[in-house]
Amino acid sequence: MYACMLLLLCYFRCLHPVLCPHISQVRDMTGDGTVIKRRLREGKGEFPVDCPLHDTRLTLHYRVRAAAAPGQPPGPWLHDTLSGGACATAAAAEQDWGAAAAATHTGATSADTGCGELPEAVELCAKLMVPGEWASTAAAPSYAYAGRTDAPAGLDPNAPAEFELVLLEFEREGYWQSMPWEERWALAERIKAKANDLHKRGQHGHAISRCVHCAWCRRGIGRAVGDG
Repeated sequence: MYACMLLLLCYFRCLHPVLCPHISQVRDMTGDGTVIKRRLREGKGEFPVDCPLHDTRLTLHYRVRAAAAPGQPPGPWLHDTLSGGACATAAAAEQDWGAAAAATHTGATSADTGCGELPEAVELCAKLMVPGEWASTAAAPSYAYAGRTDAPAGLDPNAPAEFELVLLEFEREGYWQSMPWEERWALAERIKAKANDLHKRGQHGHAISRCVHCAWCRRGIGRAVGDG
């Protein structure tokens, strides 16, 4: 009986093939559902070698709004770098935001990851994107604006948020092992300056992280100079 059912299933599958025109990649970034990344459009590059996995400086467009309640339509976008930070109009929301964002650097945000300059949900997702990729992320308050002072007007910092972002480019600081020693030294100096700035602003955890990055970057420079 079981064999007959299998034969029947194969028969109907041959007669009625299932087409899958599009697969949307969805990733639970934290393992507990507090940050969910959904890829809306593929970028250009190979995962993960063309992703900013290590702390570095990246440039991106993003927009944010309050997460929709179950069964309710989403609200308006409250901050949008593509439109100069202003709220997007209803007409603009209808357009292909991802394509428009990928086509221009005007108004884009440049930030150092690992320094708290971006909401953590945005940073987590950006680290697993390739240039040109368009993604959305739903984030719990602790990964959005809770405890931060840069929540856009109209967004409760203690409420979940929804982001859309397009990664434009990033500096490949994480791959300093392959850099000439002159470039590696310049990179280490920039990281040290960033660490000092973070320390002065009281962001000691982020400052320590950059100091560790600087120390690793400087490893082998003296040996390289001596060999030269």
